[in-house]
Amino acid sequence: MRLITAIVNWVTDRCDPGPRATLPTPPKRLRELRSVSHTILEDVRGNIARVLTERIDAANNASDFWHMRPRLFDAVSTEFGEVVAGRRLLQLDIMLQVNHDRRSQFARASAAPLAPGGQERRRGRPLAAPAPVVKRRGASNESPFRTTTQSTI
Repeated sequence: MRLITAIVNWVTDRCDPGPRATLPTPPKRLRELRSVSHTILEDVRGNIARVLTERIDAANNASDFWHMRPRLFDAVSTEFGEVVAGRRLLQLDIMLQVNHDRRSQFARASAAPLAPGGQERRRGRPLAAPAPVVKRRGASNESPFRTTTQSTI
């Protein structure tokens, strides 16, 4: 048992990369992130707003703001709704370079910009042609098959 414990400890000591270095965020960008975050919370009341304001002031890099983002969203959405929270966090998303699209696949497809040749493009690449439309039989209460109860025997 001691041998196994010693081996496990040795392996974990070897595999532990230690503390990870984070790139320092420039002071100007930090001030901008703080300003945007304070603007998001400017009319939110309650204890959560006070706690988040303290966390905003204590944040040292952009990663701190990224991890704080869900709590900002929750605080605003509780008071004003998810639509308002999404709009308010849009500027923070842009500053943190969030490149995800929250719309459904159908909304994204209908809003795709057309290239000069009339072909849809995404990030500079032409999109594949859409799949052919499958015609489906209309629904009805009548069965297409005859059963023995319907036949005239």
